[in-house]
Amino acid sequence: MRVQYSGLHPALRAAVFQDPRVQQELQSTLMELRQVCGPWGEYAGVEDVAVAVCCIAGMHRSVSFVEEMARRVRGWGWEVDVAASSS
Repeated sequence: MRVQYSGLHPALRAAVFQDPRVQQELQSTLMELRQVCGPWGEYAGVEDVAVAVCCIAGMHRSVSFVEEMARRVRGWGWEVDVAASSS
């Protein structure tokens, strides 16, 4: 499946999130983001926060993870930009 699809494909995203460890990591990351930034998305008066997710190839699991995280954070009413590293 990884050969056919990127982490943006719904089938691959579904497969990634079938793993309870991925679900737990996402919940933990979202909770930490809320704790650090507060309910309004500001950290000590700073409105821009960067979250980095590292992966060897950066095409499958990390893409699925970041896109789902962005979707949920947008649901809080926060503005989210997703960018991929070229390296």
